[in-house]
Amino acid sequence: MAGLSGVILADACSDEDDLVRRLHDNSRDTYDAELRWIPAAGTATLATPSGRVALSAFTAVVSAPAVTVRYALSGSASVALSLGSGVVARAGGRPGFGMLAWNRRLGSTRAPKGRYSLAVTATTAGHIARQTLNVRLS
Repeated sequence: MAGLSGVILADACSDEDDLVRRLHDNSRDTYDAELRWIPAAGTATLATPSGRVALSAFTAVVSAPAVTVRYALSGSASVALSLGSGVVARAGGRPGFGMLAWNRRLGSTRAPKGRYSLAVTATTAGHIARQTLNVRLS
């Protein structure tokens, strides 16, 4: 397909041959499958001495107690969720899917209703990849 680009995440492949085998035998995209396709349009990448790491922050779910952001990484990186200039959640990201949760607090007070822009940042070896998701608190 012309123009198709993205990242394939393989959570549990032991080596390159295992990845190729899974691409041919198990290429369906379901929640439990180990191979997943992340479109390039929603992917930020960072170059490291050991290769490229892709970050895709693909959903933010707003609930009464928290905002949960789901993301995918193609390599190891520290992951942070920021609101403005402050970090509201952190994780030691491993390759695959992960999530960060913001308790909807700004300091010690509950965040007021409104629209917010959340930045998901992956950092490794001094390199940064960032994506933003917009949410509305009601």
